[in-house]
Order: sequence, then C-alpha cells, then structure tokens
Amino acid sequence: FGSSHFGSKDSEGLRPLSLSTSRIARMEAATGGVSCAGIGIDAPEWEPSHILRDIEVLRARYEEQEHSDYPSAKLQFEFAHALVCSPRNADVREGAYLLEQLLQVGVESMTEGVLHLLTLTYLKLGMYVKAKECSEKWLLLQPRDSMARMLRSLVLERASQDGYLGLFVLGLLSAGAAFVMAKRWRA
Repeated sequence: FGSSHFGSKDSEGLRPLSLSTSRIARMEAATGGVSCAGIGIDAPEWEPSHILRDIEVLRARYEEQEHSDYPSAKLQFEFAHALVCSPRNADVREGAYLLEQLLQVGVESMTEGVLHLLTLTYLKLGMYVKAKECSEKWLLLQPRDSMARMLRSLVLERASQDGYLGLFVLGLLSAGAAFVMAKRWRA
C-alpha cells in the first residue's frame, strides 16, 4: 500500500490519503491519465499548495460544463479525485458527494475506480460503515480483486481499532467520573 498511513489524523480530523503506485497507474489508464490532483505518481510528496491550485483549475472546468446538456463524468471524477486529496475537510466531503453522484448515475466503466476512491475517502474521513459498504460493493463486482479485498480488510481493522480506542476512552471517563463521585460522597 505504498506509503499509506491511516493511523493518525491531521488538524482537520482527516486521515492521510495515499494510493499505491500500481493502483494509480491502473486508474490513470482507465480514466485517461489522471493522477492525484495532477501531481505525477513519482512525486515525493503531495504539496497542499499544488493540490489546492489544481482543485481551483478543475473547479473552474467542472462548473463551466456542469449545467451543459452533456456533463462529463470523466471531468467530475477528476475533480472529485483532486478534492479527496485535499487537506481540507470540506473539499474531501465535496469529493465524496461527487463520487456518490457518479455511482448513482451508474457510469459502468468508472464504477470500480469510483468505489476504490470512495472507500479510501471514507477511510480518510473515519466513516468506516460507508467505507465498508463501498468495499463490499466493489467486491461484489470484482470478487477476485486483491486491492478490494485488502481495502475491506483495512476498513475492518481500522474500525475495530478505533472502536477499542473509543471504548478505552469511555472507560477512562467513567472511571474518572466514579472517582469524583466517590470523593464527593465521602466529603
């Protein structure tokens, strides 16, 4: 999974999103050469300033054709792809919305790529139920796809780890509250 790190969140509560080099290459071939926010797959880092600049360029192109008679699903995918690579939570959520629209419309040639990107997006947002739903839909379409199986495993692992952490924090809070109540009761 390359340099993906899903363990920590940044200041906006987002988990870093990274795609494997081979998966990006396959998605680029399927979508006509799209890389994450226009940055090549050999780039050492995705710089936020580059991503945000590319988002604005794609936003202008997307809004220009959005209300035309034949809006481009490919352009919507490219724009959503750039948005989910953004360090801003609002952009990531907008990207997820656009990807969900593509699923609803049912652009068959893009379904696998959309489900892959949605799974990663929901992981980034910490929305594990939706990430699991997307990975399961993808597995129904491509049961032997190793990336789909790996992402489903990652979703389940991430959800269980965060669930245990949540229970631990809740337990600490309960113990602290019980300690305070016991101290007040004695006084």
